[in-house]
Amino acid sequence: MLKSRRKNKIMKRFFKTLTFVLFCLVASNVHSQNDSIKHHYFQISPRVGYDILPMYKNNTPYIDYKGGIEFGISLDYYWRKWGVGIDYDNISNQPKSTYPTDNLYDPGMTQITSFNLSEKSIKRTFIGIGPNYQYQSPTNKFTAELNTRVGISSIKGGRTLLSVVTPSVPLNFHAGYNAKSILSFKTQLRFNYFFNQQKNFGAHFGVYYLRHLKVLEESESGISALYYPFTENSGKDLLSASGPNTRSNACECDISSIGLFAGITYRIFPKTNVCPVCGTNHTPHCCNSCGCGVTVTAKDKFTGEILPNTDIVLVDTNGNITNTGKTNNYGVVVFQNVKILMITL
Repeated sequence: MLKSRRKNKIMKRFFKTLTFVLFCLVASNVHSQNDSIKHHYFQISPRVGYDILPMYKNNTPYIDYKGGIEFGISLDYYWRKWGVGIDYDNISNQPKSTYPTDNLYDPGMTQITSFNLSEKSIKRTFIGIGPNYQYQSPTNKFTAELNTRVGISSIKGGRTLLSVVTPSVPLNFHAGYNAKSILSFKTQLRFNYFFNQQKNFGAHFGVYYLRHLKVLEESESGISALYYPFTENSGKDLLSASGPNTRSNACECDISSIGLFAGITYRIFPKTNVCPVCGTNHTPHCCNSCGCGVTVTAKDKFTGEILPNTDIVLVDTNGNITNTGKTNNYGVVVFQNVKILMITL
């Protein structure tokens, strides 16, 4: 009960935090969009993480579940602040028997000291699709995304058995899972930072919540779960003479988890209608006949000081002089109708 209450409190805090962050993203995005940002693009985001808080609601009082490695990938396409994406996740968890064995006695008051324990790991896979919402910083170097997904999962493993060696008596048992095509939901908050000038390669980190609905347990010899009740007697854990409690009806119970992750992000921008002369996306475009307007600020190569009243020469790729001019008192000169890209002092 204490573990369940603790996990429920963590879940409530998680959803409150997620709601607050979403509100901040919506409020910030209203005032921060910039028309110079490249809004339409594909995005590939491989990741690795840790499933921190797995929650298996399968009514096994002496079996808990530990976190494990998560890895996956997201494929997204964005139209400004909205987008759509596909996620793939692979998560590992490990069951852990919490049945007390340090001070255990059989009904005849003989201490039990030899046990066998088998705990098989659980593999969960998820693939889902759904909408995205994002905030882009004015420079486009930072983005924050809220991803929502609906899809299907498969869950396999988790068989756990604690038994006495001699005579062989099961004390704690769960048959595990082998379930497929499970309806699942995922919510993910991801933060990206882009390093290079093109703003197409960077790193990300984030948090996710994943929930699988009505996951059917396995059954072994007609039993899905079992534990041997005991009572405390004179400081000893004494096994009940009535035998173990068994559950033959397989539970269709939800499984959920919270995890953290980090990875790399690569964006693929579609080709835009760039300037045919200089190759950049600016307005108005240059043309081979009319040229471009070019503003030059002259600075000393070594000191970086502004150079007023300095002669500036523009040459083409063949070394021919096409424009000449002199900087003003602020070290600036403006050329009109320039068809070249090479500048010399």
